[in-house]
Amino acid sequence: MFECIKLSSNTELFYKTQQFLIPYERFCCNIAVLLKVTPENVFAIVDDNKDISGVFSYTRGGSLHCCFPSVNDNIENLLLQFFKQNKISCIVAEKSLMQNVHKALRLAKYSIKEKRHFIFMEQKQNSIIYTEKAFNAPYKMGLYNANEHSEYEKELFDLHLEYIKEEVLPPNKTIDLCAQRLTFAKILKHQEVYFLLNDNVPIAKAQTTVISEHYALLGGIFTLKKYRNKGFATLLVSALARHLNAKDKTCVLYVSDSNNSAIKCYNSAGFSSIGEYIIEYL
Repeated sequence: MFECIKLSSNTELFYKTQQFLIPYERFCCNIAVLLKVTPENVFAIVDDNKDISGVFSYTRGGSLHCCFPSVNDNIENLLLQFFKQNKISCIVAEKSLMQNVHKALRLAKYSIKEKRHFIFMEQKQNSIIYTEKAFNAPYKMGLYNANEHSEYEKELFDLHLEYIKEEVLPPNKTIDLCAQRLTFAKILKHQEVYFLLNDNVPIAKAQTTVISEHYALLGGIFTLKKYRNKGFATLLVSALARHLNAKDKTCVLYVSDSNNSAIKCYNSAGFSSIGEYIIEYL
């Protein structure tokens, strides 16, 4: 008999879930952090002995991150029940960890409106990181940590909006400015953000999106169009990675499998492919 259990921080299952996630932490940073911060957003599928077969998180807005390393009819049935009782808008996972999901989605009458494919990359051990000293460009450049330079907050928010429009926003959707202001305020409060200035104007940025026990997931990496293909993103990612390595974090990220220039950039910054990441909008 299997059951789906919502977690809380003061149960034995909470600690078993932490141990279950350890081998998959690089792919499941979001779930690992939610488990610590808001465990009520994390669910474990367990058998009669409370052995865990899979873990997923479900947050307001219907986003579901999943970690299902094995195929199991019991998991599919429990997911089917969950999908019927809760609105799902988005499924996110490394491809090998989203088993059991699609059959349950079909049976729950969900259809995939858009599917995005990404390469999941990890910073190689002892990789040669692109350094600021090696960077040479005909611009008046400055490399800054946003947490130490709040005077650029408005300009960085504008850059953040450009990133959302180009890289994140689903088709036929418009930006909710109020929601993005709240999101950006949380980013500045809880994440690491690096940016580049040209003539005192931010033109490129890179940040963490999740920082777990051993890993930092990088994201929000964006350069204004007129400044692309000049090595700016490589410089930012390298600088941010060095900063996080000093805090004993290994950096990971995912990038569209069709974005060859970005893939080349991350290879130059010391990253290599270790998996395939999928985001499905329902």
